[in-house]
Amino acid sequence: MSTKKFIEDLHQARRELDAATAEVMVLVKTNKAFGAQWRAAINRERKAHETLRGLMDSPAAFSEKGSAESKSADEQSYPA
Repeated sequence: MSTKKFIEDLHQARRELDAATAEVMVLVKTNKAFGAQWRAAINRERKAHETLRGLMDSPAAFSEKGSAESKSADEQSYPA
């Protein structure tokens, strides 16, 4: 996997995790933390966590070229 592809996948996984977490929080705030909608939201969030963890555990996350460890703090860019 190229560094560019890894970063794109990482951004997408973060966006999905953020959206899934927001959905869960809306259900909690509206006292709907039960039933089929709740289970679907929790499963979506769990899958998003697994996807992100899989990316972070992949060899691409540890490549010397483009890794966070090989860049100074000023050179690092963090996904929004």
